[in-house]
Amino acid sequence: MSIVAVVVVLLFGAAVTVAYKLTRDDEPAATASAASTAGGGGEKRLRLTAPATVGSWKKASSQELADKLSAAGTVSLIDEPFAAQYDNGGVTAAIWGGTGKDIRFDSAQELFTAFVKGALTITPGTPGTTSPVDPGLIGGQAYCVAIKSSGAGSSACLWFADQLTVGFVFTGGEPDAAGGYVKEMLSGLVTFG
Repeated sequence: MSIVAVVVVLLFGAAVTVAYKLTRDDEPAATASAASTAGGGGEKRLRLTAPATVGSWKKASSQELADKLSAAGTVSLIDEPFAAQYDNGGVTAAIWGGTGKDIRFDSAQELFTAFVKGALTITPGTPGTTSPVDPGLIGGQAYCVAIKSSGAGSSACLWFADQLTVGFVFTGGEPDAAGGYVKEMLSGLVTFG
């Protein structure tokens, strides 16, 4: 790789980091973190935060759906729970998740099943087919399922990485948009450091 290409990649990375830090609100209302070791650099932690805004989403004045989802979302793998609720032009995101030393990729099915069961308590209906979605630069794995009901469209999505998971219930929007919502929101909810 040429020196010019390396410099361009480094400058792009620095610009993304600066833009992220300038647009981020550092006043979390709720946090959870999972230990992760970085090669020789000591222990770093993945953290869940609930800033006032996440992309085009604004933290809701009422956290009613997040509280209901949290109450329904008892999963034995979660040691430090997390919940928040955001709005974006008529679409609501109730978010629940947390950290736990036993959250691993092989526990994905257990997590997803438990999360969808909890999601159905706040948005009753019939789950459709589960599909993988792109979590973006944050990595990990994410899946969404549309929930068919007679009311407004809703979806349940779950993202997870080693020792960390975040579930989303989107109401009032198009179920096909849920994957894009997950990708947008993860970059503001999950931080590393």
